[in-house]
Amino acid sequence: MMSGHALLKILASFSWSFIKAAKPISVLAFIPWITVTAITMLEFLVAFLQAYVFTILITIYTSDVLASH
Repeated sequence: MMSGHALLKILASFSWSFIKAAKPISVLAFIPWITVTAITMLEFLVAFLQAYVFTILITIYTSDVLASH
């Protein structure tokens, strides 16, 4: 659960120091930000998938409890 957050923190700090080190802002300085954005999108995908599975499981467990009574 925390590995995605740790990876984002590491890549964001790396990209910030990479941008600060490049005196003329070059196109290469924005490649780490593109990577951070892609990983953030994957984090959102995982969050929505976890919410979906949690909702389905709650629905199944609730229907089993209500059907047994």
